[in-house]
Amino acid sequence: MFAGVYRLSLAGSNENASADGDLDITDDRTIIGFGADATVIDGRAIERVLQIGTNNNGGQQVEIEGVTIRLANMNGGGGT
Repeated sequence: MFAGVYRLSLAGSNENASADGDLDITDDRTIIGFGADATVIDGRAIERVLQIGTNNNGGQQVEIEGVTIRLANMNGGGGT
């Protein structure tokens, strides 16, 4: 992930196909930014920011490093 501010732009409709709203993570994933001050995912308070799916082992393994996640809509399920 490059440095910058990434703003969610589409309000979600509670779907799980990455069509709109939050960023759906459906596989194990590592997200590495260029530092918490340099790489930001901004939910703009319109939706939760990330939705981490489940798999046959009970859940995805997701590591996030060097990234700030901000302004998630808490009614959507997570992040501040």
